[in-house]
Amino acid sequence: TDLVVIDTLAAFRGLASTGGNNVYQQEYDLIKKIKTIADRRGTCILILHHNRKAQADSPIESIGGSFGLTGAADGYMVMSSQGSADSEFLLVSQSRETAPQDLTLKRENFAFKLLGNGSRYMMSTERREVVELLEQKPSGLGPVDIANALGRKPESTRKLLATMQRRGIIKRLKRGVYVSGNAGNSGDFGNPGNMGNYDS
Repeated sequence: TDLVVIDTLAAFRGLASTGGNNVYQQEYDLIKKIKTIADRRGTCILILHHNRKAQADSPIESIGGSFGLTGAADGYMVMSSQGSADSEFLLVSQSRETAPQDLTLKRENFAFKLLGNGSRYMMSTERREVVELLEQKPSGLGPVDIANALGRKPESTRKLLATMQRRGIIKRLKRGVYVSGNAGNSGDFGNPGNMGNYDS
């Protein structure tokens, strides 16, 4: 079997509960046992789980329960709706063996359509245009060159570039020269691992 889905963790945990007051340890031990089975049989076990209702500062903190759930897993995925239409979703994933990845998905009928990189898709148009321009120029560009290429004012472009650099969207190669934030990265996120949490 290549894939086993536990739907949902709450229902499964009701059968496997061992009691006790240490929630972190109990949840860690539960996921550890499931991971052991996955490793032994060379299969992927995907656990469906709900997000917290309260606002969280990061994707991992939005997963309901303690950090014991993600502490024992090889990786996790968090899916959350974006906006009031409830048709676009941000999917964030991370595992022990791969770099973090975020994607924007759109629900169409009974399927999801990939719109693109989540961070980029949610960017403003002016920032996205800068990133796309720099990706075409791996050696980098200066503020005046970027402003001229995009038909903008140099001064406002300098301020925008400084803000984007502070937020890690782009990098400063050297004084007055900027490159894409993905410069030097392979972009290959590989195998997502054996385990995952998913917002059902």
